[in-house]
Amino acid sequence: MVKAPLLGLTGADYDSSKLRWIGSLNSEVHVCVAWHTSGIKTIREAMERELIVGAAAGADSELAPHAFNNLLGTKFKIISGYQDGPRILLAMERTEVNGRCGWSWSSVVVQHPEWIKNKTISALVQWPTRHADLPDLPLTSDIAKSDDDRQALEFLFGHLVMSRSYVLPPDVPADRTAALRAGFDAMVKDEAVKADFVRANHELTPVSGADLNARVDRIYATPKHVIEKALKAIAAAAR
Repeated sequence: MVKAPLLGLTGADYDSSKLRWIGSLNSEVHVCVAWHTSGIKTIREAMERELIVGAAAGADSELAPHAFNNLLGTKFKIISGYQDGPRILLAMERTEVNGRCGWSWSSVVVQHPEWIKNKTISALVQWPTRHADLPDLPLTSDIAKSDDDRQALEFLFGHLVMSRSYVLPPDVPADRTAALRAGFDAMVKDEAVKADFVRANHELTPVSGADLNARVDRIYATPKHVIEKALKAIAAAAR
């Protein structure tokens, strides 16, 4: 939604930077993982030899490995056509594929905590920000070789920080926007609310409205040549 106007998509006749962003309940962190039988345990090893990953057409599981092959130099062999994430995970268990790229860490923890505990999978890299659970796992931005590559990755995947956002139209008065932002910020700090998220087994990693607006501004300030580079990096997936 945020990038659609920049991509010239039909119907996207709005400016995301003028919307009133109130806050996001979660800043998603995505990872690439390798199955334990693959012999690959680090992103550097995935840059040295092939890792077969399952993908769903048009989803992050397809876009991310294509982008990383072109911008980071990984050697992911992408098998598209899986209907969804759970079917990719089943394919990993059957060793039809050896990994998955574009899986939110919050989902890994909920769906297969035993894979983490038993080291059935190895997390290779994370993006767009660092998760508290993964302090030593490299960021894609750490591996990128140029500022243009880093900006291209930010353009493609920076929206994950805004995964559970509240947003209002651009004509909402400033004082009302400020009141709602203050209410959101207070709500996510409330101990009862935090306890509700724990009971529901949902991750709560809030982002303020001001931070969301700043991120949207950065996305809209992306130079045209960087946007073109980003789109070229995922062009094979788009076909």
